[in-house]
Amino acid sequence: MPIRPAVQSKGPRTRWVVVALLLFASFIFSLTAITYHIITEMVSTATRIDDARAARAAEIALVSMKAKMGDTLTDNAAWDEAFEALAAPDPRPWIYKTWGRLTVDYVLYDGMAIFNHDGSPLAAFLKDKPFSPTSYFGPELAKLQARAHDNPQSPVVSFLQTGDGPAVVGMEAIEPSTMDGDPGTLKLLLFVKWLNKAALADISQQHGLRDLALGAPHSGHGLVVPVFSADGDRVAELSWQSEEQGAKLYARVRPFLYAGLALLVAFLLVAVYFARLEAIRLRGSATMSWFLATHDQLSGLLNRSGFFHAIDNDHAGEHVLLLMDLDGFKAVNDTWGHPVGDKLIQRVAEALAGCHPDVDHVARFGGDEFAIVSSQPDSAGAIINAVLDIFTVPFTIDGHTVEVGVSIGHALSGEGISSSELLRRADLALYHAKDSGKKRAVGYTLELDEAKVREARLEVELRNAMRVGEVHPYFQPLYDAATREIIGVEALARWTGRQDPVPPDVFIALAEKCGLIDTLGATLLEESLKQAGKWVRLRLSVNVSPLQLCNPGFALQVEALLKKTSFDPRRLTLEVTESVLIANPDQARRTIAALKQIGVSFALDDFGSGYASIGVLRQFGFDRIKIDRSLVKAAEVDESGLGVVRATVALATAMNVPVTAEGIENAAQADMLRDAGCDQLQGFLFSRPVTAAAIDMGQSLDTVKRSLKAFG
Repeated sequence: MPIRPAVQSKGPRTRWVVVALLLFASFIFSLTAITYHIITEMVSTATRIDDARAARAAEIALVSMKAKMGDTLTDNAAWDEAFEALAAPDPRPWIYKTWGRLTVDYVLYDGMAIFNHDGSPLAAFLKDKPFSPTSYFGPELAKLQARAHDNPQSPVVSFLQTGDGPAVVGMEAIEPSTMDGDPGTLKLLLFVKWLNKAALADISQQHGLRDLALGAPHSGHGLVVPVFSADGDRVAELSWQSEEQGAKLYARVRPFLYAGLALLVAFLLVAVYFARLEAIRLRGSATMSWFLATHDQLSGLLNRSGFFHAIDNDHAGEHVLLLMDLDGFKAVNDTWGHPVGDKLIQRVAEALAGCHPDVDHVARFGGDEFAIVSSQPDSAGAIINAVLDIFTVPFTIDGHTVEVGVSIGHALSGEGISSSELLRRADLALYHAKDSGKKRAVGYTLELDEAKVREARLEVELRNAMRVGEVHPYFQPLYDAATREIIGVEALARWTGRQDPVPPDVFIALAEKCGLIDTLGATLLEESLKQAGKWVRLRLSVNVSPLQLCNPGFALQVEALLKKTSFDPRRLTLEVTESVLIANPDQARRTIAALKQIGVSFALDDFGSGYASIGVLRQFGFDRIKIDRSLVKAAEVDESGLGVVRATVALATAMNVPVTAEGIENAAQADMLRDAGCDQLQGFLFSRPVTAAAIDMGQSLDTVKRSLKAFG
């Protein structure tokens, strides 16, 4: 009997034990399932986050490649020297020296091409070898050219499929700093950078994309980002292996899972910790990508887009914008090369960034153009002085003493003035600063806009006047100092048919500025040659603009006009000022030498008003000098002025260089300069500039006779 209760009681205890075990097992199973589900979700989430980061990094890398290509194009296309060099009869050697030879191992591009305005290739090099762009890029090339012509002042960049696989291709019109011609006539510059193994390796290293390659992934957990052209066509695919951050995370916490439920909380904390690290890493990658998109890579300063983003976000109130351009930077690159020029840019950037405590942002817009913005307009004068002080001392770079100046245009913001309008005003002020002598600061005023409008209106009038023949030569006679007989004439440009006369120095400077000087100069020269051809005993002198003489095709143009008019080259003297010797001495020397070979003479005009020395006569082979009227007036004032004239004439005579004195207004000046050794005289005493008809009728000779009577 006593055993039965025991046996009866064993069943319920077993059941309770079983139930308890089942409940505990169920609890453990449920908890394990929940924990497993949590871990699985976290592993998957971590992988997705990292994959999303990697995909975004790949997209940013593609955007960065296009941005870098755009910056490279702008730095090379907005280049006065390139624009002038491509105007040469055969610029291909210059193209190869400047761009073509770099394609063999240059980091910024693997190939380049120059296209004429009609789309035909002028020169093209791929890894230092000529190639056919039309065959290489196919029909996409024409689309790229059309976009570049439609928007000549901005780079057009796209991913394209080429003969060597996908590549980033950019194109931009080559134009000078001031362009008033037809954009459709500009030549186009093309750069191409392959998406090859080297480029992919660089992207992989910078953005943490493992096994980055072109095409679909071969194995494992692969990720893909498509590469599209500007038209939205799929050009290629970038694929890489996922880092599978979730799997790595699970491997780390797996030992803790086997330890029991007590370690589940620790696992969650570790998971949260690693998730936070991943978020920090993602934010850091985005920050770096944003920095690269908004900063200039050479100087470390803000670029144009970053600068105006900063203005729009940080400067809601009144602020001042300084736009700066280095004076003489082109000469630095030409003399010591781009590496020294790049170091100079870095030194200038560093100096500008720390020039004044009220400077908020400093930017480099490309080339040698910088900008500063300050939210303290009252400090504008102090900031300007600080900037000017930077350039009072030469820079020392790689053992070279580099002297550059700076021109500054500044403008104040106001209500309703957008950042683009503020930039336009500062740019207009900068243009005026450079045009009025450089190395100075000019603030924007409404008068500058009005002057710009007047200049634009005068340019239209000048174009019309040239078209209808209202700009033509007048002739001022040149006289023998001893006999007072007319021996030649100087052709001087005059603009007739206008109620308000425009001085020659005004419309000639305007023609140089708006690109009309070559046409105007050729027209005046041809008309002068035709008129002077009738005066067989008279020599002809014609003034030449520095821009004309620096044009590589000028010598051939003059030779063609001489043949066309059957004018003896030995009767022609071209007069130039010393500014051409400073602007481009090598080209000036070549042009002078080429024309002297056919018999044309050259005179150095306005001698004594600038820096030209007697040594310049020997270096450039001038056949005559013309003493500036300022020396003539000074010689009449005191003995020292007369001594300067005598010394100048004596030195020139010792070098067998005859001397002409201009600006003669009275008989005393004429006698004094004749006695000093000048063999030719010119001025209002003898004759003002007159028409060709007046020369034909002998009116200038009558003027000489009247002058001789005045001499007694």
